[in-house]
Amino acid sequence: MNFFEFQYYFEENSIMFDLVRTKMPSNLVSLKKNEKCILSDEHLYFIEKGVLLLKQNFYKGKARHTLLLEPGFIQSKTTSSIVSIHSLENTELLVFNIVDLFDQLEKEMILSNFVWYLAKQINLEFQNTYKIIKSANKKSILSILSYIKASIPEADEKIMPSWVNVKLLSLLCSCSVASAKSNLKALEDENIIQMKDGHIVMS
Repeated sequence: MNFFEFQYYFEENSIMFDLVRTKMPSNLVSLKKNEKCILSDEHLYFIEKGVLLLKQNFYKGKARHTLLLEPGFIQSKTTSSIVSIHSLENTELLVFNIVDLFDQLEKEMILSNFVWYLAKQINLEFQNTYKIIKSANKKSILSILSYIKASIPEADEKIMPSWVNVKLLSLLCSCSVASAKSNLKALEDENIIQMKDGHIVMS
């Protein structure tokens, strides 16, 4: 089995998640709804459960926002930016010391596989975000709503959670609140969504 065959097996069978979560030393941190914090570049974070809005602050006041709904790793040292998180629901994180984690993974002889996975994750997240902000229109809004709908199985399949609002959609699309509101109105006129009691409802 070559590197890439093992890498595929490594990722497809969730070996990495299970190994890191169960065998590597970490601290469990609980965030209450609407709690905010800045991530340390000395740590790697794993979302156990919950919903987070990730914000990367760049130069000249620019920022990129990413919605995190599923279990997975959060990296804070991908650029020179300051990375912060805002919990939209009660959230639990595992916090790993990067040096200790990488030392242990090297002993397990899977550090290269882990780093490869993280690099792929960064690239995938960037591509997804770029597709959304490249054309901040009703298609982008609908893409975000569909992603949320598919990622929260315990919720009503049509009613969006209360934290899904115009401001959040404008942040994720890097557009103005007025533009997000206009695109929502266009989707409503096409009977793709409805607005009921302050909630966005998928038709």
